[in-house]
Amino acid sequence: MFPDPQYKGDFPVKGFKILLVEDDEVCRSVLEKVLILCGMDVVSVRSGEEAVGFICENCDIDLVLMDIQLPGIDGVESAKRIKAKTSIPVIAVTALASEPGFKDFPEGLFYDCLPKPVDINALFKIIHKSIGCCSKI
Repeated sequence: MFPDPQYKGDFPVKGFKILLVEDDEVCRSVLEKVLILCGMDVVSVRSGEEAVGFICENCDIDLVLMDIQLPGIDGVESAKRIKAKTSIPVIAVTALASEPGFKDFPEGLFYDCLPKPVDINALFKIIHKSIGCCSKI
């Protein structure tokens, strides 16, 4: 679950604040624990509505990890609403990433995509890549 010994990057910046939007309890719990153990601050929500509401009230998030298949408004619509209010990078976390459906997502909506099951090394690479576009860093 943690980066393997061959992972060449550094761990993400301590204190980096991530909004994790995931309705699957097991996936959310595992990702949350890994991110916290690596020194990041994590806020978890279970739906797109909660994510949009949280972003509207909190501007100190550095990155959003957004599941696509969510109850209520899906991850695509949630990302559109978040991007309309902020420039926070949104990473799609989805089983759709390896399917043609991911190519149908609006261009520029997601900063990057992380396929499920989540590869922790790939997650850290994406976080590192996104650090340069975050206002706090």
